[in-house]
Amino acid sequence: MKTRQVRMRQVRVRDLLVEIGFEEMPAAFLPPAVEQLREMAATMMDDLGLRPAGVGGAEGAAGGVAPGIRVYATPRRLALLCGGIPETQEDKTLEARGPSRAVAFDGEGRFTKAALGFARGQGVAPEDLVVRGTPGGEYVYAIKVEKGRTAIEVLAEAIPSLVMSLSFPRSMRWGQGEHSFARPVRWVVALFGDSEIDFELAGVKSGRSTYGHRVMGPGPFEIREPGEYISILRRAGVIVDQDERREMIRRQVEAVGGEEGGEAAIDPALLEQVNYLVEYPTAFAGRFSGEYLDIPAEVLITTMRHHQRYFHVCAPGGADDGTARNETVDDDCADDGSAADGSAGDRTARSQGSRRLLPCFVSVRNGGRDHIDQVRMGNERVICARLADASFFFKEDQKTRLEDRVGLLKRVLFQEKLGTLHDKTERIRALARKIGEMAGVREQRLSQIDRAALLCKTDLTTGMVREFPELQGVMGREYAKRQGEDPEVCLAISEQYMPAQSKGALPSTVVGAVLSLADKIDTITGCFLAGIVPSGSQDPYALRRQGSGIVSILAGDVDGDIRISLGVAVDAALALLEGEGCGAARATDAGSDAGPDIMDFLKGRLKGYLEDDGIRYDLVDATLGAGFDDVGAAVKRARALQEFSADPDFSAMMVGFKRAANLAREAKKTEVDPGLLVEEEERALYARFQSTRDEAERLLAGEDYDGFFRCMARLKDPVDGFLDKVLVMSEDLDVRWNRLALLSSVAALFGKAADLSRLVVS
Repeated sequence: MKTRQVRMRQVRVRDLLVEIGFEEMPAAFLPPAVEQLREMAATMMDDLGLRPAGVGGAEGAAGGVAPGIRVYATPRRLALLCGGIPETQEDKTLEARGPSRAVAFDGEGRFTKAALGFARGQGVAPEDLVVRGTPGGEYVYAIKVEKGRTAIEVLAEAIPSLVMSLSFPRSMRWGQGEHSFARPVRWVVALFGDSEIDFELAGVKSGRSTYGHRVMGPGPFEIREPGEYISILRRAGVIVDQDERREMIRRQVEAVGGEEGGEAAIDPALLEQVNYLVEYPTAFAGRFSGEYLDIPAEVLITTMRHHQRYFHVCAPGGADDGTARNETVDDDCADDGSAADGSAGDRTARSQGSRRLLPCFVSVRNGGRDHIDQVRMGNERVICARLADASFFFKEDQKTRLEDRVGLLKRVLFQEKLGTLHDKTERIRALARKIGEMAGVREQRLSQIDRAALLCKTDLTTGMVREFPELQGVMGREYAKRQGEDPEVCLAISEQYMPAQSKGALPSTVVGAVLSLADKIDTITGCFLAGIVPSGSQDPYALRRQGSGIVSILAGDVDGDIRISLGVAVDAALALLEGEGCGAARATDAGSDAGPDIMDFLKGRLKGYLEDDGIRYDLVDATLGAGFDDVGAAVKRARALQEFSADPDFSAMMVGFKRAANLAREAKKTEVDPGLLVEEEERALYARFQSTRDEAERLLAGEDYDGFFRCMARLKDPVDGFLDKVLVMSEDLDVRWNRLALLSSVAALFGKAADLSRLVVS
């Protein structure tokens, strides 16, 4: 049965408000919930035939809400506000095809039993049946108009399902355990214009009463119609629009930082978190003792940002004036607001051009300025206590040199089947040397790599890292620097964890890049051997991120362009893990057969990297089909093939090459005998191939892939001429095998850069 929506009359519109009030929800839950609700509400409105005015639906919004769908969120509420919703659904015309005209009417034009039965089954009078012509002949149709239901009726049925369909990282039950949501639901507002929409959600009956800020305006407050929702909550101490609230926080934090004589560092992630922790933001400054500036800046920033959700403040201007003692902050007060996130390796130890911290912070209160001095003092007491702990750990840790901590790693288990952190350290040392040698690193650098590998995990035994896990690597760098280690070694210790996230900062030095590769390859290989393989959302050792990190480093994005054989590195890691002199526990769940699985896993990470780079999926498959052992070369080939594919003649060119490659599969020899080339077109192809091959090989060897593909393009016309004019599968077997060998030679040369069978051509 076909359905058509028919506008039978001018439809009036109203505004819709749905607010779900709940106990305070974690800040991380809210941004995804906002996006979910917005998308799901738009789909629901389309499915119900209630698309808002101005979006292809009814014309002329009523009330005070602009047409469209908006979603708002605070820690205590999610709100859906839609302007211009039709009061009724559009009428639907239902069409059902029945028997053919020849079957529906007898010779005298009267309805047959078939037509009468069809009409009765469709609930229409026989005389209301109509005859229509179709490509298959004439048929009778039953046409009915289904009157649209009122919006308030269908919304009462749809809204509960919409809200309870929201997904959260974790949900909870309350009361008798009958309902599940991120947090217990406490009130529900549902209005269509000035009318209530009656339903029950998680045991709470809908109404028109909302609640304001817990202190500034608890409520309840009655809402007469959706257009006054935002203003009522504003008077009740709630800025419900998260975009408005975010800008309020930004402006206030900047202003307070300026009042303290500095510039507040506004990290976007922290700003977003704070935004969903408050309903009415009020920024204020707090201070701590300047003696804590002796502690590395990363410790101060991590304490303020990650543990207290404070914005740290830097001295205004550009370079460090040399009077401050925390010299390791880089770009934390960049104009674009991009700040280091406190994770290992996101900053370097360069003091040139750094910004010095001031002994103050900016916090954001959920409420007004009443009793703000008491709030400030409370925050200062908390931060000072935490900084006192950090200062204690910092001083105590330095009583033991990092090299003396290496033995302590024997007490720390890395993974049950893979041994201790000391075992891992020894494997990293051996694997890092192997990678460094493959990359052509000179002996001095190899010594630095070995020293960095020896010390790289020692800070995990320090009190500071046990208290602040986010500072792993960073504290190793700081302690190594204070103990007189080579600056390259110090920096590499922090860079071993890079990149810390997708598209994150990469190691800035060869020493750091090699150490990072060795650490990640050892972890991935060890986990695969131990049977710990990423599956679905399960990836406890973050192997996907680490695999992507390997790809990013080898893709040529690091100074020095680390070029190694990925397969050789994986084999070396396997050998070490299987007990060749490193003392690691044998992990034989998967055995040596894990090698191909590991390479397939890394191939998948490289595929994702290239597709994220904007390279067409079949070009990625073609590139990887030609090999990816040298990741940097594979990335260059993929980018060159993408550029080559922009040629208007690319598809036409590839049709011939791909056909040649398909025929070449039948070849039984690879050498071409020029004496068996009898047709003019095959001699022309052979001559062009001979003149092209050496240049193409030279371009490949020099990794000039753009030049290689342009060079191969010269073979298009002779390949097309050969395929059009020459009978490849000649009855003379010697001629046949010779012709197939010629095509095989052409396909094999192209196949060194891209697998032609993977290309999609039209």
